[in-house]
Amino acid sequence: MTWRRGYEYCKSLSRRLVYVSPSVRADFQYMYEDINCGCNITFWTAHQVSNHTVVKAQRYYDNFPLDNIKEDSSLLLCVFLVYESVNKIIGWEADECNDSSARHGLVCDIVFPEDKKIMTLYIANLTWTDANDFCEERNSSLMLENGPFTYGELDYLLVKGYWSNTRINSFWTYHRTSNYVSTVSLLPINSSSYNADIGGSYCAYVVIERPLEPNKLTWMSDFCLNSSRSFICESESEEFYYTQFENVRPVGQGLNIVFEVRLTSLADCLLKCNESTENGIPCELFVWNKLNSTCQLLNIEQAALPFNDSKCCYWDDTSKQYEMHVAEGCTTYDRFIYTPRIVEDYPSGDEITTLENDGPLSTTINAKLTEALSLLQSSRTMPVHREYWCDQCTVF
Repeated sequence: MTWRRGYEYCKSLSRRLVYVSPSVRADFQYMYEDINCGCNITFWTAHQVSNHTVVKAQRYYDNFPLDNIKEDSSLLLCVFLVYESVNKIIGWEADECNDSSARHGLVCDIVFPEDKKIMTLYIANLTWTDANDFCEERNSSLMLENGPFTYGELDYLLVKGYWSNTRINSFWTYHRTSNYVSTVSLLPINSSSYNADIGGSYCAYVVIERPLEPNKLTWMSDFCLNSSRSFICESESEEFYYTQFENVRPVGQGLNIVFEVRLTSLADCLLKCNESTENGIPCELFVWNKLNSTCQLLNIEQAALPFNDSKCCYWDDTSKQYEMHVAEGCTTYDRFIYTPRIVEDYPSGDEITTLENDGPLSTTINAKLTEALSLLQSSRTMPVHREYWCDQCTVF
């Protein structure tokens, strides 16, 4: 299929065309090394390149290009991976994105979350029904998101980040279940739509296990009407949330520099980070050097497990970790999809005090030498389940 149809198909599955970072390229090299078909295997990627910098239909063997981040031009060609089974080597070519004669296979990767949410934590204890009604009256819902990215971000916010001083032990979610869960279960919450009368169902809540090391977010369920807990209201947001670490930069073997440019502004750096994910190239954090006006967009690699031929996909389940090292003049901006807010007063009437954020760059940590070095324990650790789905793994 064409690149555009492939892009829309992956999007319909809540996925994206595969982003070929250096480690992902190595993964594919490993996957295909036993193939001896004497042919070329091709499939579209998330990469696009300016027609001013490459020659259409000419094969290249360097790193996959990222002009869809560097340039705002509409004159972009779309990049497809080529595995030469005879030479056992991976290259790439660029072709028209909508040309019906340019047809290649398709690999849909996981999506780095693009939905931006405001998560407001209410300390007051309410029953599930009262909390649910309260959120709905404010055009929001009890926390519905339920996946590894949710787990990773909430774990950071509750244990080390913006909400770490609240010391709450549990909070309601939107999910209901027919069974009473009396022992903690690992996230994500295993529940489906449950339409029974509220009086005959149980409601799920997240448990913050303290002082266990490491802290864990798990879940249980209880009668929706007979117990009271804190809760989180979830609503849409127009911007991402960033935690700023002053005078430090991330260092780690798994860090991948997506994009680097000099003589730019902080505002442009922020814009590029936000837009890159929409183009299928995840920017999970960026570093702004005010001394030379340099911007670096970064993401974090995960090591993949061996390819599973029977399912035509492979995956890993690992943690993203990096260290912060002292770097004068540098500020690291760690991106979150959830903007945290907190309400400490009882949520009744119009007299509600919310600790508002100042904007997308809202939380700053000014690190001294010893504090900066201790940030390697404070960096986000996010469990990630990663998959590549290859529809037939051949040309469509």
